[in-house]
Amino acid sequence: MTPVTFYTKNNCPQCKATKMILEAKKIEYTERNIDENEGYRLEAQATGFFDAPIIVPDPDSGIKSWSGFKPDELKKLI
Repeated sequence: MTPVTFYTKNNCPQCKATKMILEAKKIEYTERNIDENEGYRLEAQATGFFDAPIIVPDPDSGIKSWSGFKPDELKKLI
């Protein structure tokens, strides 16, 4: 299983849906809320994505980062 960094926003339905899948599949993640932390917002912008959620897998996994709610991509993390 690939640990991920998970950038979220407050009141984001796609973020909540992504989090539900991560937790249901017991995928290890670190959540970083970009609405509550300026540093996390800058990190998220550096990914080149601007829509939450932003998923950044461990670089050693070979899985590319993405943004938005993408259940098929989440399956790759298992």
